[in-house]
Amino acid sequence: MNLLDRGFRAAAKAALLSDVNQRVGAALLVKSRVVSVGWNTHKTHPKAPTEHTQHAEFNVLTGVNRAILPTAKLFVVRLGLSDQIRMAKPCGTCHKWLEAAGVKRLYFSSAHGVLERLRL
Repeated sequence: MNLLDRGFRAAAKAALLSDVNQRVGAALLVKSRVVSVGWNTHKTHPKAPTEHTQHAEFNVLTGVNRAILPTAKLFVVRLGLSDQIRMAKPCGTCHKWLEAAGVKRLYFSSAHGVLERLRL
């Protein structure tokens, strides 16, 4: 299995774990090894009036050594309710955060079921 397939599959598997309507998963690969996965989750805080969604792009980098990020590849996949591939381009906030964290290579699912590349 090539690197793009491995990243795509790992991110899609992570999306299946999401407990929100926007089922998004993310996988971080270094060379050909999956080093971290994350997915959209509901988060609450005792002082917050409502719950919010913590994005997969944030979750996948939690606890990861930032020194690996410039050479790593991040894959983000969104699944629809019937598991069809949907657009998973990171939101503006995630884009800025990933860039600031040092991520250089990002692949995301498009509405056509293919991966698109975004350089940060």
